[in-house]
Amino acid sequence: MRFLKFKILRTQRKIELSDTESCSSESSEESAYSSASSPIHNLSKKHTKINIKKLQKKKKKTKHSINRLANKNIAKNYGRAIANFAASSLAMPYIEDMFQSDEVLKASFREYALSMRDFIQNLETLRDAMVAHSYDSEMLITFKAAFQKAAEVFMKYFSVNWIFSGKLLYKHEYLKQRGKILRRVMSAKA
Repeated sequence: MRFLKFKILRTQRKIELSDTESCSSESSEESAYSSASSPIHNLSKKHTKINIKKLQKKKKKTKHSINRLANKNIAKNYGRAIANFAASSLAMPYIEDMFQSDEVLKASFREYALSMRDFIQNLETLRDAMVAHSYDSEMLITFKAAFQKAAEVFMKYFSVNWIFSGKLLYKHEYLKQRGKILRRVMSAKA
């Protein structure tokens, strides 16, 4: 919006300057008026140049800031994608043997996987979603093992397609972090 305003101001100044040049043969009162208004125009030109320079400085991003932006939500986005995959029907053939064809257990695992979508915020919570503790129930231990298996399958076979078919901005950074997250998923033990 600011750029549009600056553009309008510039065109108005050009029109006013061309009008003052064409009217230079008019009376001395009008020439005195135009000379009195020109310093105001010069001031506004200086201010617009300063404002444009400030805006240009804000646009520049350093390599460090781009890297920080790229890595900001990688673990969270991978965790959400893993949870969505684990809850989908695509993951069931890979983890079906863990449930011994019990439909109630499969349905409750889907609920567990969907609840992990909101729970996973970083690598630590992703690890907590997969690692069984001594105080966990038998069903929760089964769910965590199945979630880990689904995460491993997703990272190996489905993550590249997810990266390139999604709306991710920093696709190359997600590809670089894929191996690191896969190692963390495979070595997630108590």
